[in-house]
Amino acid sequence: MQKKKASKKGSKATVSITYKCISGTCEVKPKKRITVNQGDTVDMYADNVDAHVVFQLASPFESGAGFPSTNPISIPKGTHHHPETVDSVSGTFSYSLKCTKPRCLSSLDNPEMVNSPAIFDA
Repeated sequence: MQKKKASKKGSKATVSITYKCISGTCEVKPKKRITVNQGDTVDMYADNVDAHVVFQLASPFESGAGFPSTNPISIPKGTHHHPETVDSVSGTFSYSLKCTKPRCLSSLDNPEMVNSPAIFDA
């Protein structure tokens, strides 16, 4: 009897997220709801602000970065946060985003990272 093992179809991806202040509002680019998969690398960049990310219930990353609020991801203006690897736990990971220097208003709806479940092969 062969054991089933979790494997992803396709290769791991690098997902790039940029945080910036646009017209006085803290924005996420390319979009607020980003789909990631186990093993993907997430590259976060703060364009024209200092960005602070705190996940609300859990972190989607192997390192646990961004959760709890005492462990925020803080990205100084014009820099990248070190690449984070997406963990195996699937679900929707909502997070608060705060932009400072200059201070920008946060959006009313929180951004999200959605980790798709693993696909099992025989």
